[in-house]
Amino acid sequence: TWGEGRRDAYQERPKRAVVTPTQLLQGRSSLRLSADGGGGSSNCFPLPSWEPSAARVRPPARFFAHCCHGGVKMAALAYSLGKREINHYFSVRSAKALALAAVLLLTACYAVSRRYQGNDTCEYLLSTGRFLGDKTWQPYSCMMHRYKQSEAKSCLKNKYIAFIGDSRIRQLFYSFVKLINPQIKEEGNKHENIPFEDKSSSLKVDFLWYPEVNGSMKQCIKGWIEGSSSKPHILVVGAATWSIKIHNGSNEALTQYKINITSIAPLLEKLARNSDVYWVLQDPVYEDMLSESRKMITNEKIDGYNEAAVSILNSSSKNSKAKVKVVSASRLIAEETIIQSSDGLHLPESSRETVSNLCETQPLEVIMPKKNSRP
Repeated sequence: TWGEGRRDAYQERPKRAVVTPTQLLQGRSSLRLSADGGGGSSNCFPLPSWEPSAARVRPPARFFAHCCHGGVKMAALAYSLGKREINHYFSVRSAKALALAAVLLLTACYAVSRRYQGNDTCEYLLSTGRFLGDKTWQPYSCMMHRYKQSEAKSCLKNKYIAFIGDSRIRQLFYSFVKLINPQIKEEGNKHENIPFEDKSSSLKVDFLWYPEVNGSMKQCIKGWIEGSSSKPHILVVGAATWSIKIHNGSNEALTQYKINITSIAPLLEKLARNSDVYWVLQDPVYEDMLSESRKMITNEKIDGYNEAAVSILNSSSKNSKAKVKVVSASRLIAEETIIQSSDGLHLPESSRETVSNLCETQPLEVIMPKKNSRP
């Protein structure tokens, strides 16, 4: 009959070799011969039957359950084999060696960082920060301590501090000395040197009027290095807006500024070997409030002068043991408060006190005794 002929033809077909998943994982070479490709219990998906489609029977539900159970067993076996291989190559001893290597690498990276960034543990004090509320400035990575008058006098006893630069540096000078003597008045000729002395602590603070980075400023700094006069323990320097103003913002003035800073940078580094030397970047201005005689002092020009100063000072200090510290956080402070300026150029008093405190805090943290021995 037609059905018997089909069965005979099927039985005469060559038998197919089927490898079970377990045999494949264990690496066995034995093969199970199956006539129908799906009769064994280890085959989840049998080969198609040669019976007419009407005679096909749907596998029972327990068949699929058995397949899932087999899949779980396969996964467990694969995990066991993988874990065995990992344990073979990754022992406790090798783990300790890797941990030691990681520690040595981190130590080396830290040493390199200290070599090029200095030993200051609060290195971001002068460069980053944010306002907490309206008036409290908080540097990132460290806390600012607001020194009392008695603390400052004790730490700065027998010290000499110099501020050299333009009217903006003069503002920082007054904010600094008001920490020692809050009653001091900002009076006298603004374009002259201004001395200050506190006899009770033998502290001397000078403002030296050098509004341009030029040969005169260079001779002043050179006199401290080569002369017999006492060198300042702390030096705060900065100037640019005066050059922009008197040269009407010309490109030639910026070129000369770069030449002059390049000439002064090695002297500042020599002084920085035994003193704390700070270069204060120029703050932005509030252009809408500037007088007609200052309209050429734009933020674009100021950015050009600041970029020149940072590039030259950083480049010069790469091969130097001493480093001039660049105060850039003052610009962040000014960006938030310059709108409160009375003339668009100078910071309001509260903001310049914050900038002055930045220059005070870092050297005072070095000079100041430990907390439990503070007066």
